[in-house]
Amino acid sequence: MEGDFSNPLAPPDDDGVGASTLDEDRVIALITALVEPPERGAQTPSTSQEESGSLLWDLAASAENAPCLVNSLLPEALATLLMNPSTHDRVREIALGTLGNLLCAPDGWLRLGNDEIVANAAARSLFDSTHAPVILEACRCFAVAARPNGNARAWRAVALGDDAFAGRVLLVAASTARADVLTGALNCLASLCSVGTPVDPPIGTPSRSHSPSPASTPRRSAGDGTTRGVSSAVGAVYRAGGVDLISSLLDPRSSEATPEVVDAALRLLEALATAAEIVADAWGEEADSAAAAEDILDATRAKETACSHYRLRVNVIDRLARGHGGGGWADDANDGYLEPSLIVALAQLAAECADGPGAVARAIACRLEALDVLVAAARGSDEETEAAEAAAYLLRALCAVLDGRVALDVPLPSATQNAAVARLEAAKLP
Repeated sequence: MEGDFSNPLAPPDDDGVGASTLDEDRVIALITALVEPPERGAQTPSTSQEESGSLLWDLAASAENAPCLVNSLLPEALATLLMNPSTHDRVREIALGTLGNLLCAPDGWLRLGNDEIVANAAARSLFDSTHAPVILEACRCFAVAARPNGNARAWRAVALGDDAFAGRVLLVAASTARADVLTGALNCLASLCSVGTPVDPPIGTPSRSHSPSPASTPRRSAGDGTTRGVSSAVGAVYRAGGVDLISSLLDPRSSEATPEVVDAALRLLEALATAAEIVADAWGEEADSAAAAEDILDATRAKETACSHYRLRVNVIDRLARGHGGGGWADDANDGYLEPSLIVALAQLAAECADGPGAVARAIACRLEALDVLVAAARGSDEETEAAEAAAYLLRALCAVLDGRVALDVPLPSATQNAAVARLEAAKLP
């Protein structure tokens, strides 16, 4: 369930300038036009400013152009625009979109990954703006830059200084009516929740000065008087109600749950369910410190919250069941790709459940349509090995419940148990 961090092109108001026409003098002229202050009293960007910005956004979509753009001081110009409170929302969107594209290119990454000024400027836009396209592009910047394997320490430091940044993104996800913004916010959270190297947050980050909620939790002291950042945002997400949000988005009845939203929600769920086992490794030699212990506890609580969430597991099973037969989401080629991810997610919930996989197995027995999906997946092809193994694991857990090897707190009704047994016998699985 890897995120899509490809480079989107500029909006359709550009004229298609590409790498073949790139010229450093032309780039400098475009940057100059982009940062030119608007006329006094102007309520919208000038045509020259918007067109120049769109061309730069488009040019930044090519990794080949990144060295020239970086050498022309484009990152500094973008930071200046983002830090100026009078910058128009459209220009701010262009600046963040261009920045996100540069972060996708190796040369752009090297230049921007540890730039605290640019990272803070992007974060400030997320806190200060209510303009949906600006929020979307800010989330994309952090989804790219905060990936744990990218070593963009400045971006992770800004985002993980306390609970406020993740809380703000979660608030965006919970309140937006736009599927693209919701998807962007979930992808951003999934990147932040993936375990990375612990960081030292810089002083005065937006996450400290623009807390969206009085419930924000400051980070802990490392013991020497300095504040130590966390290796992921799992604690902030679960404390702010992230598991409930994921559950609601996986509900088949949710009108917000486009395939892209569901995919992003599953990525975030995977991060929450698996962080506890690897967060200690991220701390390395500092794993015995008080700060590390609290991070590990955060990750453990996040996993327990997700894996013991009754409605979450039922919604995953119901979504699987909805894909079986006529009229379900799996009949649409654009949606059917989610089935393997749903099966893997359900197996993770079962495997990490504190009381064992029996509760998930019981819920499967109550939805025979979902059981049929698992049977079909267990017979899967080579391309679906992970889903096939996950389905086989879930079916073994179900068999253990049905034959009495695993006791349930609430036994299955006889009719339900007999129907599940009959369905498995008819499947004739090895």
